[in-house]
Amino acid sequence: WSEIAQNEAEMGRANRSTEAVAVRKKGTHKTVAYAFSGSSSTLPAFVNRPDGLQHNLVRYKNGWKEVTPGSSAPRARAHHPLIYAEGWNALFVYGGYTNDAVNGTGLFTPENYLGDLWRFDLETETWGQIVFTEAGGPGHRDNAKLIADEHNGRIWLFGGSQFDGTTLSDVWFFDLQTRTWTRVDTAMTGPAPAPRFGQFYFTRETDTAYELYLFGGATAEFAPVLLNDMWRLTIPFNGN
Repeated sequence: WSEIAQNEAEMGRANRSTEAVAVRKKGTHKTVAYAFSGSSSTLPAFVNRPDGLQHNLVRYKNGWKEVTPGSSAPRARAHHPLIYAEGWNALFVYGGYTNDAVNGTGLFTPENYLGDLWRFDLETETWGQIVFTEAGGPGHRDNAKLIADEHNGRIWLFGGSQFDGTTLSDVWFFDLQTRTWTRVDTAMTGPAPAPRFGQFYFTRETDTAYELYLFGGATAEFAPVLLNDMWRLTIPFNGN
């Protein structure tokens, strides 16, 4: 290990709890990292402070720099998934947990949870909300996990947490062409992981499928049971 020196401005941009994704353009060995929004203080403080959430998108390439998008950005949030889709040259964000100090809403209420889907075009550096009918979709949640299915034009979603502390293990996919959500009954193909949050996860691509791996996590946000299991979700390229 070796510590990477940062100046004061860079540390200010990086001062957040959030997910970051590595981005490498096809045909090159150049890799950068992106991080969007995130909490800059701990619960419950960030909910009641206007500055409790970072609002911006930052990129790491020899130091953290803020990206100035050419369009309106998603609302500031924390506990949201951020993924990179190489074939679409885009980032995707779904849901998360936001503060609402302006309207005076309290901690852990439905108003604080988001259920929106956004795409950031890395070529034009513009945000665009992918609008869909919420009825029949995953709904508002944080701590979900996403995986891009470029072969079938879909974004897959696993689990997350709801405003009442309920943890989830449901699986959905979003069709980017029809802009509709479909819930997948994974129980038809075998056992499924228990509902959880805070798990370690990663994705990989094989010759025939995308794979989402989950490890550990906790069963609930309050009085949790810690988990020590590992699961794999396989998403075939043929769309079945």
